[in-house]
Formats: sequence, structure tokens, C-alpha cells
Amino acid sequence: MWCRLSVFSGGWTLEAAEEICSGEALSKNEILDLLSQLTEKSVIIYDESKERYRMLESIKQYGIEKLSDRYGMFLRHLKYFLELSVEAEPELRSEKAKFRLKMIEADHNNFIAAIDWSVNNENIEKAGLIATALGEFWSTAGHYSTGIRLIKNILQSSVH
Repeated sequence: MWCRLSVFSGGWTLEAAEEICSGEALSKNEILDLLSQLTEKSVIIYDESKERYRMLESIKQYGIEKLSDRYGMFLRHLKYFLELSVEAEPELRSEKAKFRLKMIEADHNNFIAAIDWSVNNENIEKAGLIATALGEFWSTAGHYSTGIRLIKNILQSSVH
């Protein structure tokens, strides 16, 4: 479980862990218990006020090194954050905008990681879909330079 959680960047929610880390002899119903065990052992940290988990970078790097199906886990991470970005996009211009901006901000590093991984693993189209969905967020939240950098990376990769 610890290795699977290493695909996250900047933390995660219970829902994200259930969707991304379940499968292959690990059901969604087991995730909360495993997260609790890892928290008790101080492998991961739970922030009650934000309802998010995180882990230290050194522990994360070791987990990634030990992850047996690295490609598959990062693909699941990409799929989850792609779906989340597409779902959030229309709400960024609605009465739910404040909620969605806060949600995307909390997972911004995961969206960036999903885009970067996509570009580096020949999933340019999916990287472009996430970037398109996050355009309004980057503009509203003032993350212009991040958006521009990621879009330039996508465009440069699609040319090669």
C-alpha cells in the first residue's frame, strides 16, 4: 500500500487512495484500514483539518523505487486526475467555482504530476485534456506560469 501511495504528489484524499490504490488483491474496503495502520506507524501523515494524507518525500521516493507495477499505478493516477479535471472544468464557471478552485488547489501537485508523467510516457493527448480543463483554474488562481510551462511541455512533446 505504501508503495502505491507513492504515486501521489503533495498528498491525497481517502477517495483518491481508494480509486487509485485498489485492485490486484486489494479492495477499496481495505484502503481506510491500511491508511490508518500506516498513519499509526508514522509512514504517512493525516491532516484532519484538510482531510488529506501525505508522506515525507524521502519515504515517497523509497516507495516508488519498491513499486512493482510503477507504470500501471501512474496510469491509474493519470486516469483519476484526468477524470477529476474534466468533471471540475464546467463547475469552474458556476456557483460551485469556489469549491472546485479549493479542491483543485489542494490537488494541484497531483494534476501537475499527472501532466508531466503523461508527457514523459507518450500520453500527450491526456496531458492536453487535463491542461485544457485546468485553464480556468490557472487563470483564476494566478498560476499562469505553471500553466504556460506545462502547455509548452505538451506542445514541444507533441512536435517530436
